[in-house]
Amino acid sequence: MKKILFFIMAISIAMMGYSQNFEEAKLDGSTFEKLKVRTGADFAMQFQGLNHNSDSVALIPLGTNVNLPTANLVIEDDLARGIKVNLETYLSSSHNVEEWVKGG
Repeated sequence: MKKILFFIMAISIAMMGYSQNFEEAKLDGSTFEKLKVRTGADFAMQFQGLNHNSDSVALIPLGTNVNLPTANLVIEDDLARGIKVNLETYLSSSHNVEEWVKGG
């Protein structure tokens, strides 16, 4: 049991160290040829099932349903030698007309 616990802790620590990479490595600029624009998107539609109970209070019934769909728009540019821009925009469903830019 101790070996399994030690193994799980070692894997967890290794994964935490790897996941703390917030920025990409510095570009050397030698591979830059021309302006490049890459676009991408992420989509999600989540199913939510909530349940609650209480012995002393009458609670309203909760149901299960699909949450609002969400989408992310990603634009990544190589502007010049050593200059890279990554713009990530968080979008919501058609009922919400708000959007957020990551980090801003």
